[in-house]
Amino acid sequence: MSVTDKLRSDRAARDAAKGAFGSRLDQVREDLEVRSIGGRIADKVTSDATEAAIEVADVARDNKPIVAGTLAALIAWFFRRRIAGLVNRMFGRDVLPTREDDEEKESDW
Repeated sequence: MSVTDKLRSDRAARDAAKGAFGSRLDQVREDLEVRSIGGRIADKVTSDATEAAIEVADVARDNKPIVAGTLAALIAWFFRRRIAGLVNRMFGRDVLPTREDDEEKESDW
């Protein structure tokens, strides 16, 4: 194969690749005109969040005692000082630390 034939062959391959790239680029541009990148991202995020919520609901449905225990522990944690004050009043002495105890410890620093 001569140099000229090689050059023609390479140009033909280049032109074919350029044509394929151009048609693919046109297709991408048309797709973006129909739906923007932001819209596509929003659709994907919404779809993934919906799937995750369905999976969470399935897991929660299958593990009701674990979910109930976790919720009870969280509620007890959020109301720990009130519960401690209630227990201390019931027994008439400081059985559990309260908010005042925590504040005294912080002021010692």
